[in-house]
Amino acid sequence: MVLPYIGETDILLRVEQKRPIMRIAAIMPGSGTSVSARKLAGVLDFARRRRDWDVRIFANAHQKAWPDVLRWQPHGIIISREPTGIEGCPSFDVPIVIMDSPQSVKLPCPDARYVFTNDAGIAREAVRFLAGKGFRSFGYVHNQLPCLWDVLRGNEFMAQLAKRRMPVSDFVPVDESNANLLKFEAWAKRLPPGSAILAAHDFTGIRVLAWCRQLGIPVPDHLSVLSIGNDVSMCETTIPALASMNIDFVRAGSLAASTLAALLKGGLPPRIVCYGVDYIVERASLRPKTDAADARIDQAFAFIDARMDDPIQVSDVAAELGCSRRSVELLFRRTLDSSVGAILRERRLERMAQRIRDSHIPFSEICAKSGFSSESHAKRLFKARFGVTMTAWRQAGTV
Repeated sequence: MVLPYIGETDILLRVEQKRPIMRIAAIMPGSGTSVSARKLAGVLDFARRRRDWDVRIFANAHQKAWPDVLRWQPHGIIISREPTGIEGCPSFDVPIVIMDSPQSVKLPCPDARYVFTNDAGIAREAVRFLAGKGFRSFGYVHNQLPCLWDVLRGNEFMAQLAKRRMPVSDFVPVDESNANLLKFEAWAKRLPPGSAILAAHDFTGIRVLAWCRQLGIPVPDHLSVLSIGNDVSMCETTIPALASMNIDFVRAGSLAASTLAALLKGGLPPRIVCYGVDYIVERASLRPKTDAADARIDQAFAFIDARMDDPIQVSDVAAELGCSRRSVELLFRRTLDSSVGAILRERRLERMAQRIRDSHIPFSEICAKSGFSSESHAKRLFKARFGVTMTAWRQAGTV
């Protein structure tokens, strides 16, 4: 049952059970953001399925939070992000999982585990997606406040495009002044027509759309805009609607909870676990360029996805497109800066990850169904791609 609010920091949710076994403190932002709500949903979903956790949610926006946590004497703590505005944080002697990067955390938690976004991976996925849609020139707009995730996304986005020899430049907003608006105008006008802008975050993406409206820059006719986060309440209430990369924050909460569960059992889970984009929502702010090469890429991906369970090879993709193996390899290299084999492997790993999370099928069978003849080889590729073992991945999604 869910009890009503007792106070800003005393939101209490008890998982239905005869007797609570583990008291878990979830320290969350007090603003009720979509991101924190999705992370909390992942934590609570894990807790409900276990039926042996008593979860209490504490808002972290004021200095009473730490004494409240200490008085409750939790067995474990999950922190959505580093609490702000709280001084005098005590040193806890219970397992702690923090949904933030270790570089950003200043709390005295030397043995904590961390769950945070794979920001470089997000940037690489943005490049793959936008280049695959036919864009050939790009811009990146940073978050106004300096932060690590923005630096990682921006640096990797520009580095990947530089490897492809595609033009890219970035813009760093300073404030909301007219001077800043004029600087943005000068920067945006230097971008070739038909360029794609990646905004560091949905908030930044909304600001870019607002600036373009003020300056008379048509979106998406002149510039397309893609942001990161996919807060639906923001992205679908802008003009035009904002295309965005959906970060799997629900899975972040589930990963944090499963990591804490492993610590409570005396296990040694990885110090850092990352999560990333699970899908991209194309809305009106994004208008992909289309040409014959893009159409063939779309045809190739449709064929690969439809035949994922079959042991298809590069020659099969070439036959589907009606061209030689060399031609299809050149098409993928020119358009996606990747080989057909690498794309096949990536798609198979993604399908394998979904099956591991959503079923109890033995790993050997999943590997075979996903097109891998060697289970040990598949496990090495899986850990390299997702940062955790197949067992840890399954434990994060099931109990």
